[in-house]
Amino acid sequence: MFTSPRCLDHKPGAAHPEAPERLSAVLRAVRTEDPTALREPEPASREALERVHPARYLDQLATLASSGGGMLDRSQEAAYFVQLVTALRGADGYQGQPLLIASQAFDPDDARRLHEAGQGTVQMSYPMEVWDEQLFPVVCPGKARHVGRNRWLDNMCQAVEIFGRGNVGSNLVAGVETAAPDRFSDEEQALLSTLEGFAWLARHDIRPAFSPWTVAPGSAWEDKQPPGTHYYLTLGWELYNLHKRYGLTYDVGLNAGCYKCGVYTIPRDFPRLLDGLE
Repeated sequence: MFTSPRCLDHKPGAAHPEAPERLSAVLRAVRTEDPTALREPEPASREALERVHPARYLDQLATLASSGGGMLDRSQEAAYFVQLVTALRGADGYQGQPLLIASQAFDPDDARRLHEAGQGTVQMSYPMEVWDEQLFPVVCPGKARHVGRNRWLDNMCQAVEIFGRGNVGSNLVAGVETAAPDRFSDEEQALLSTLEGFAWLARHDIRPAFSPWTVAPGSAWEDKQPPGTHYYLTLGWELYNLHKRYGLTYDVGLNAGCYKCGVYTIPRDFPRLLDGLE
């Protein structure tokens, strides 16, 4: 069994099952059974990596890491996904399943190239993270600087024209709007802002979704607390009714059973429990 002390630094948040405490318990159990079973891995050489990965893929990962984990050039990111979609569609066993891509809000020309590569199988999610116009550059400084909120909205609407109604969505990280100091007087005002975003997206045939905000250690707002259960249940109920009112489906990205993922349980549970959708 290969492990490293660095694995204990993986802290995705209190709501996620992966946690240092869980790994520590597993390691204690393994050491009790067989202390010699644990080994620390050594960094793999480029030659070793190329035995299992194409060189081009490794070059792309190196570029991604050197840029801080994201591609500032949206056309470069779209080109990467065109290659990925083409490879997936040509893989053995592929039978036309929808391919969900969560990315920056691509400009129309890049979106068209991606749609052509997928031949109708690609679904897009352009996550806004937060709806409020004043909070967008605070919560998403990179998106605000390199794309801009208005362009993000415009590109989502263009994507509906390209990929088709029901194949474009956007996710908000619900609850983070309550953490910003001096923005909303109370949780009710923050809730209304997020609901306003849901309604705008639905009116423009973009499927709204949300994931609950979890406080990450070391983040700017690590001393804040997310809103309570009532806040999220209200959002889930209102979102459920918006989907009904506008005839939007829950298909974008959910064929893989995403309601089982911790971040998507609330918005997915309403149609699952009330309408029997799996």
